[in-house]
Amino acid sequence: MNETLTSATAPQRTPARHPDRAMSILLVLPAGERVRVTPEAPEVPRRAMLRFSVLPLTAVAALTPPEYPVRIVDENVEPLDYETACDVVGITFMTALAPRAFEIAAEFRGRGKIVVAGGYHATLCPEDVALHFDAVVVGDAEGAWERLLADIERGELKKVYRQPALQEPQPGARAPHPFPLPIGWGEGGRRPGEGLVHGPIARPGALGASHEHQFKRSFPPCGPCAARRVHPD
Repeated sequence: MNETLTSATAPQRTPARHPDRAMSILLVLPAGERVRVTPEAPEVPRRAMLRFSVLPLTAVAALTPPEYPVRIVDENVEPLDYETACDVVGITFMTALAPRAFEIAAEFRGRGKIVVAGGYHATLCPEDVALHFDAVVVGDAEGAWERLLADIERGELKKVYRQPALQEPQPGARAPHPFPLPIGWGEGGRRPGEGLVHGPIARPGALGASHEHQFKRSFPPCGPCAARRVHPD
């Protein structure tokens, strides 16, 4: 990635603040046109292929400080409302869904929201993604997402955020920041699933989440994002 994109500060876009409430966050998982739930087609479409329940946004929600209200909308199971009351929108997507993610970003940015990209395509093609978003999270969200939210509060949003470098774990040691799933969220944090998904939940045939692991994949788009290191747990 070029140095300009890495170090640049995004144009100063501060959410319209409401003194009586905290900054609210909407996390979005785009869906393809044929399987997307919309107000005009509110039923979850039947699929002949395996259905994945994609989990990264639950990890991002778990990383979010508890004072910020968070909601997750998965277009595979419920329609996205561009008029949703929120200040910051986070979108995760693979390359095949990049056009839809860019469309969603344009709609929310046009309404004055700060829109952040993450996921495989944002990690592999940050220069492309940065043209459509206010900020891009490259790689895992741990450490990067929290700094991004703090920068928004200060009015110092940068264009690109990365997870701080991880030290190689010692044999038998526990990771200092284990992967945060929404089950058993930290003491004083959110209750499991609290206020995240509204509406029907599709029964998945498999679960999917990107994170460092020990198995190197050879098929796109996962291969370049997969590491041989595994976080101890």
